[in-house]
Amino acid sequence: MKFFRSYTPQLSDVRFHESGWELHENTVDNHAWYTEKRDAARLQLFRHPPEWPFDLRDTNAARTFFEHQANSFQGALIDLEVTSVRGIEALVGMFKYRSPQAGHLGMYYVGVIWLPFQDFLLQINFESLERGTTGLREAAVAVLVEPKPIVTSEPEVVTSAEEFFEKLRASAIRRLPSDNPQYDAMFPDHPLTKVRDLQRRFTRNVVLNQRLVKQKPYRLSSR
Repeated sequence: MKFFRSYTPQLSDVRFHESGWELHENTVDNHAWYTEKRDAARLQLFRHPPEWPFDLRDTNAARTFFEHQANSFQGALIDLEVTSVRGIEALVGMFKYRSPQAGHLGMYYVGVIWLPFQDFLLQINFESLERGTTGLREAAVAVLVEPKPIVTSEPEVVTSAEEFFEKLRASAIRRLPSDNPQYDAMFPDHPLTKVRDLQRRFTRNVVLNQRLVKQKPYRLSSR
C-alpha cells in the first residue's frame, strides 16, 4: 500500500453521525452529539500516537492493558477486539462503570473504537447510562443461567438502607453472564444493547477520507 506523507488529519475525514442527532460540542478536535435516544456519541482527534505499550499486532497485550485501566477506574472490561474498519486497523472495546451521578446505582456503559496511526489517533466513544429500575438484565439472566449459590457463612447484617447502598456502590464491578451479546435481543432498550448497536452502525455506515485510509498504522517500533 502506498502511504501519503503530506497529510494533516481532521475530524471531517470521519463521517458517521446521523441526521437525527443533536450536535452539542464542536471544536477542532472534538465533536459530540446526543443520539435520537439521548445517548452520547463523540469523535476525538489526538495529534500524537497512542500512549500504548503495545500495538494491534498483540491482542493479548491490548486486553491486559485495558483490563488494568478499567479496574483502575473501578470499572470492568466487557469485550475487546482487534478488527478492521473500512480497511483501517481498529480496536473495539466495551466497558462498564458505576453511574457518575451521585447516589445512582445504575451502570454506565462505554463503547470505544480506536483508529490508531503512526502520528495520530482517532477515538470514537458511544456512552449510555442505565435509567429507571436498575439491575433487571442481570437479575433475569441470573435466574436463567446462573446456579444458585450455596450459603456457607453467616449473612452480613446492615443497619440501614444507606449502609446497604453504600456497600453496593463499593463492591467491585465485574463482567457478568448478562453482559454477553446473546442477551441483547431480550433487552433492546438496555444501555449495553444500545451502545453495541451504535458501534455496529458506525462500522456499517462510516465514510472515511481515502487519504486517511492510506496513513501508516500505529506500530510500537515506530515511536
